[in-house]
Amino acid sequence: MDKKSTANLPDYDITLPVLAQYSGAGMKTTPYVYYGDIDTSDLVIVEHNYEIQFGALRECTDDIEVILTLTDGSVFEYTSFLAEEMNPDEVDRMIDGNWDLTLFTCSLNGEKRVAIRCDLLESGVE
Repeated sequence: MDKKSTANLPDYDITLPVLAQYSGAGMKTTPYVYYGDIDTSDLVIVEHNYEIQFGALRECTDDIEVILTLTDGSVFEYTSFLAEEMNPDEVDRMIDGNWDLTLFTCSLNGEKRVAIRCDLLESGVE
């Protein structure tokens, strides 16, 4: 992914740019790739739990749609199938598994991490 990619969560009316690399200043306003790659189907994207970012995911229990759009016009559509909570030190658990995309953020009090696991539904070029 590159720095002009976007993540769209239509169920929450949220569209955000996604940075390819971590930036301390950037993370206050923009999700970034925490691990993996879209081409290897192990992409993990992290963002703060602010309501205008991934905060809505803290309470996610239903299937949600996630659309990633790359600058070359490639579009990847995902649907969630699992929401789980884990401790901040469970990095291996966050990045290991059989899912194409993970979105994660902090719980409301910041003591846990909430991970939304997603399967790829469709990909193509607009």
